[in-house]
Amino acid sequence: MGDLTLFQYLTLSPAVAYTIVALGMVVEGDIVLFTAAFAASLGLLDLGDLAMTVFIAMLLGDAIWYSFGKAIRHATGNWFNKKISKITAPFDAHIKERPFHTIFLSKFAYGFHHAILLRAGSLKIPYPNLLRADIIATFVWMLIVGGLGYASGSWKAEQYLRYAGYILLVAIVTFVIVEQIVVRQTKKRL
Repeated sequence: MGDLTLFQYLTLSPAVAYTIVALGMVVEGDIVLFTAAFAASLGLLDLGDLAMTVFIAMLLGDAIWYSFGKAIRHATGNWFNKKISKITAPFDAHIKERPFHTIFLSKFAYGFHHAILLRAGSLKIPYPNLLRADIIATFVWMLIVGGLGYASGSWKAEQYLRYAGYILLVAIVTFVIVEQIVVRQTKKRL
């Protein structure tokens, strides 16, 4: 057992691996999805089970963040509510008028997605409207981020399995840099 990699430890129990992925999706989606898709490309996780776990966990997590925003709405003097409002208030009209675009773009802007959902809850935007937009945005986001993670791991992975951790690190750093460039360009356009 001394030669097992981190991926192999996580996949000794599929239930533990998918639970970690599900919890990770609620807290931090991008890196968790990218890493899990990378592991799936190496054959350490089942791609179908992973896709279902990620999709359900993302929608459940988004519902939790929305509900939390709805709950803190009444705490107008609350520091947290003021902080979220300061970050997301410029997007209020976008959330109301174009929920799909706002939710989709927020998925690629690190730190904004949960804030946007909190704000949508505090603005009492009808959840069914957001859910429709969230389902489509989550599916497309999964294809893009998961696809990049899967492609990163499948690139001659069988020859470089012992270097998988390093390949994953380089791929994640590259992904975060590209994501930050996209965020800055999006902010400039708004």
